[in-house]
Amino acid sequence: MVERLEKTGTYSVSSSEGFVVEQRRFGVLYRDATGEAIIGFSWLMTGISLHPATLRAKGLDQARIDLIIPRAVRALEYLGWHVELF
Repeated sequence: MVERLEKTGTYSVSSSEGFVVEQRRFGVLYRDATGEAIIGFSWLMTGISLHPATLRAKGLDQARIDLIIPRAVRALEYLGWHVELF
């Protein structure tokens, strides 16, 4: 099955894979059936820099981080952001 992304708000995207990503002032909110996580970020001249280390600091295991980060990147790029990882 091919993943479908849908813009559900100015700064939010939902996926046919069952997750939602929202770019907020304090971080990027990722939510799925397992729970939610806030990913730290900073603004760049050309987009957003995500900080996966903020998830490790919150105690998420590496497998969960490896699931969340690529999904968040795809969703933010769908919104038109250039995304880098820090």
